Amino acid sequence: MAKNKVIVISLIIALICALALFVISCDVSGSKEPGTSTPIVTAVSSPTPEIPVVTPTEEAQITPSPTMEITPTPEITPTPTLSPTETPTPTPEATPNKTPIGATSSNPAYAGKKIISLTFDDGPSNSLTPPLLDLLQSKNVRATFFVVGDMIVKDYDKENYSSYTISKSAAAVLKRAHDEGHEIANHTMSHFNLKKISIETMQNEVNMLNDIVEEATGKRPTLLRPPYGSYNQEIRDNCGMTVVTWNIDSLDWAHISTKNIKNYATEHNISQDEAKSILINELIFTGFVYDGANHKSVVNSLKHGAIILFHDIHPATKDAVAVLLDYLEANDYVVLPVTEMIMTEGPAPVAGQLYNSIRSR
Repeated sequence: MAKNKVIVISLIIALICALALFVISCDVSGSKEPGTSTPIVTAVSSPTPEIPVVTPTEEAQITPSPTMEITPTPEITPTPTLSPTETPTPTPEATPNKTPIGATSSNPAYAGKKIISLTFDDGPSNSLTPPLLDLLQSKNVRATFFVVGDMIVKDYDKENYSSYTISKSAAAVLKRAHDEGHEIANHTMSHFNLKKISIETMQNEVNMLNDIVEEATGKRPTLLRPPYGSYNQEIRDNCGMTVVTWNIDSLDWAHISTKNIKNYATEHNISQDEAKSILINELIFTGFVYDGANHKSVVNSLKHGAIILFHDIHPATKDAVAVLLDYLEANDYVVLPVTEMIMTEGPAPVAGQLYNSIRSR
């Protein structure tokens, strides 16, 4: 823009000079009288007439712009075409664990495995529990024993729940089971139906046995299995323990009892060993009829998180458990005590909660 103004001003000055020369020329011609011939003039160098200096108006005055440095335009590096960024798929929020039957553990430590608990009621038996402990130790399996006070103490004041004397042999069995990693739990002192006694008596039944087990093993039980699986909300609220039942009843106390084995052997004219083998196979694998109804076998009832009920006061139970353990080992099951199993997929159980499997009800 400044350059254009300079050109215009220069043109104006040139035009003014031209007009001045024209005016001077006219003046010379006009001073000659008419009829007088123009004399021959010898060309004499005369000074160039002064050209008036035209001062441009203030508005038109151009202040020369300072010389501007021209910064070379940097080379433009073409931006490479980027592939569209994929929108990451959001990680779904974890949903409460509702593992269906047949699913495996959600705990990475047991990936692909099914965890179950073996529980044994009504002991300890001085003659039958130790061989069962031998079997479990040989298979590196730990279980939960729901013990009865009448099997541990020689005598006690059943009216006031005091003055008990612990059997040394029973205490030794309990201590061994505890030291080998088994869980010792409460099945009450006298195996009463808790719904048929007062809350105070129920609490005495529970608390006295807890004292006895703690004295024998050094650890106080936290789980209570009500005899016959009989409980109500009032019992749960006042027992001060986690209530644990089961979801697989083997019915070992009925199907492979000594009496039933003898009867089966007699009816089929076979030996008692043959009868026991057949009945154990039904109990563990094929199922059987009990009380006029079909009863599923243990294996056909198995699922991740199951709590299985046995009794360590029947001789054939150990043999049935041996058959079951072989099956469990071959089919990726892990056997843990009840509390440990629950804690593989959730917090530790607390007083008042009810479990019949790995999850509270």
